[in-house]
Amino acid sequence: MDLEYQKQEFYDLISPSYPNDWEVDEALEILAQTSPLQRQALLRHVPAIWPVSNSLCFSYLSAGVKGLSSFSLDLLSEWVRQILSRYEQGGLRSARDFMSDIDKNFVDPLRGRAGVTFMEMVGRMLPYIRGVSGVHLDLAADGLGRIWTDTRTIYLPDRLNLFSGKEDNLLFYKFIITMQWGFIAVGTYRQAPTSDDFSSVRARYGLPASGFGLEAFFCCFPDPDLARMIFHVLEFARAFAMIGHELPGLARQARPLCLRLLQGYSGSTSARAEKIRDLLRGIITGDGLSGQHDSHLPVDCWSGGKTFQRLAEVFAEIRSQPGELSDDTIMILLGRFNFAAAHAILEEQRLEEREVFITLLTAVIEGVKGND
Repeated sequence: MDLEYQKQEFYDLISPSYPNDWEVDEALEILAQTSPLQRQALLRHVPAIWPVSNSLCFSYLSAGVKGLSSFSLDLLSEWVRQILSRYEQGGLRSARDFMSDIDKNFVDPLRGRAGVTFMEMVGRMLPYIRGVSGVHLDLAADGLGRIWTDTRTIYLPDRLNLFSGKEDNLLFYKFIITMQWGFIAVGTYRQAPTSDDFSSVRARYGLPASGFGLEAFFCCFPDPDLARMIFHVLEFARAFAMIGHELPGLARQARPLCLRLLQGYSGSTSARAEKIRDLLRGIITGDGLSGQHDSHLPVDCWSGGKTFQRLAEVFAEIRSQPGELSDDTIMILLGRFNFAAAHAILEEQRLEEREVFITLLTAVIEGVKGND
């Protein structure tokens, strides 16, 4: 390699910057270990990285030489994208940590080795969720990869491979299981809109109701799907607040993963979907539903909540945003509500409790008669 020619090419790439010669010489000496094709591929990304951070760029060149022995050139752009994402999320240290173990943090996840299967985690998570909830909940794999509960069983994807580390995927499994219990604990599945709630929405939009349940309430809005989504976000706020109160360690550990997930899809869809993500960021960071500390819609205590009253206010704000509501990414965090399945289980439990009460009452009456 012609060092002087390569140095001039490097200076052209970063112009008008002019770093210390020794730093450039050191980087180019490392690049000399690569083939001309690999060297040009690495240098091609310098103009994108240098303006972000000079130090990051030098670290990238050094790590890139090692990286190209672990992955092919066609994956280099994706590796750079993930480096910049890590830098944006956690600064130079986070980006360097990511580059320090290329196999573990980049190659293995691409090959699916960082993922966690349902069978791997269920053995430890089943005792965990029963312990923290005090309820005999079951866990089951959902064949379509959905996250939901009928209040007796929590259904989960049969594999989770969202993050680069196996530990992070396992932690996120734990978080989504706990969130599904959270919806049960805060009473999401036992809520019903009142006649005042119906009247308020009808007065605003003028749409008639065809019943008195949740679905009838959502249909009073001009976009029922959007109303359902916002209801879910508001309930997520209550459940997340409850978990933050009851399990602060888990909430603290899961918060960066949730934000990383939202950041990874930021700007990739419509303004309407991005606004929903802004609401979720505000909930997760503790800034409130507006994403600002002076939110006009502060999150109530998890045991209180005014979901139906807030729904109309937030609906109007979100509906004003252009674009369609793409919910695939958001549903990874929220899961899905299956009220029909939950209500069937709750009714079954109500009947079981009624039978137990009647049996006990009969025993008491027979005991009293026997004493007479």
